[in-house]
Amino acid sequence: MELTSDIQYLRRRRDELERRMRQPGGIRIIEERELLQIRLRLQDLPRQPERSPEMASAR
Repeated sequence: MELTSDIQYLRRRRDELERRMRQPGGIRIIEERELLQIRLRLQDLPRQPERSPEMASAR
């Protein structure tokens, strides 16, 4: 159960950082590095299907 919650947290944080990168002014280099680290951690974790935001809101 803990692994699942970790994966969910990492995905939420990744999505937040990616969204902030697209905004005017972007994000600080520290946050960009964090985003890269999160992406690497998610690659190393066991695969679980990602829910799209549309599917999550349908519940």
